[in-house]
Amino acid sequence: MLFKLPHQMGKSLLWVVILLIAVNAWGSSGCLEEERIALLQVKAHMKYYALGKSLTSWANDTKSDCCKWYMVTCNNTTKRVTNLELSWIVDRNGGGWYINASVFLPFKQLITLDLIGNQLAGVVENGGFDKLSKLHNLEMIDLSYNQLNRSILSSLSHLSSLKNLTLDSNPLNSPPNSSGHETLSRLSNLELLRITTIHMEDTNVLSVLNLKDFINLKMLVIDHNNYQSFGPFNEGEEPKKLESLNLQSNRFNNSIFKSLKGLPSLKILDLSINDFHGPLPIQDINALSSLEVLDLSQNFIEGFETSISLTGVSGRITNNSHLQLRLNSIFCNMTKLLQALAAFQAVKSLELQGNNITTIDEIHALKNLSNLEDLFLGSYFLPNTFLHKDFLQSIGPMNSLKVLSVRLVSFL
Repeated sequence: MLFKLPHQMGKSLLWVVILLIAVNAWGSSGCLEEERIALLQVKAHMKYYALGKSLTSWANDTKSDCCKWYMVTCNNTTKRVTNLELSWIVDRNGGGWYINASVFLPFKQLITLDLIGNQLAGVVENGGFDKLSKLHNLEMIDLSYNQLNRSILSSLSHLSSLKNLTLDSNPLNSPPNSSGHETLSRLSNLELLRITTIHMEDTNVLSVLNLKDFINLKMLVIDHNNYQSFGPFNEGEEPKKLESLNLQSNRFNNSIFKSLKGLPSLKILDLSINDFHGPLPIQDINALSSLEVLDLSQNFIEGFETSISLTGVSGRITNNSHLQLRLNSIFCNMTKLLQALAAFQAVKSLELQGNNITTIDEIHALKNLSNLEDLFLGSYFLPNTFLHKDFLQSIGPMNSLKVLSVRLVSFL
């Protein structure tokens, strides 16, 4: 026999059930309890070092949703922590300290770990970044502006899931340990690598980076170091997917192009502020078949040498109508250099700011650049004749030159 509740009692019980469901649903919308506790452990690990109010939202309160805490991002569906952006939270006057990377292991779906500017001097024993190899979703780590030496490279080499690694402004120029040079290797999924403003004394890039392992690398930024050579690569071991290479402010010379010509996907190459002198080998530059941007600014370049006449140049760069050539603040005879630019007959954009160009006749040396569309000129001593309304008309008749945009910048 069914027991029938009084009508009013039945309605009250129904509301209790609805309320319990609502409370349960509300509770499940917050972060996972295990990860809330883990975040508090991260805070405790950094408590001695953290600035006074940087982690105040990380409260030891079971009603506090850690997905809403400062510097924390969660997956909308699973409510698991995916991003920890713990940058610049350590007192810069507190000195270097050693982190235990194991504190991040509870975050099973962690994708991004940002520890920029936290005075990290290293890792505790058995607490290195290699422990994070268990986090199979981890794709990005940024350790810029810390005090990490080159020993960290071997630890990071265990993180096979990484796609983006940044180590800017760390003292990686420290002497190698007794086992030999510490190198970064094995990161087969890495797509972007930045190691800049370090002034590493290694002359060879490959003594620090085992680039043959980085089969998916698309962007490499290693500017402001002291590298002089790139290898050479053994045939078949080049990072063939590399599209952007920034080598600004190093010590590379004219021979660098021989090392780079095995990079079939390279589109952007920055070689500004290096040690180039005299004419550059046009044939080796031509071998960079996909090149779209070449920056040779602030070097001592006198031209481009070739073993055949310029009218017979068949290199690929001369057929690349997308090439942007940057020759800002070149220290040489400008007339001679501008005449040599005939080697780049299909250049589309040419930047010549900050050069000692004093006459329109020098500009007319560009008459063979029949595909030129954008010409950028500028100087602290730009002659007034360049600012005259007849200047554009004087450029127009230069053979088939079809300049669509001439930008004149005077700093007077």
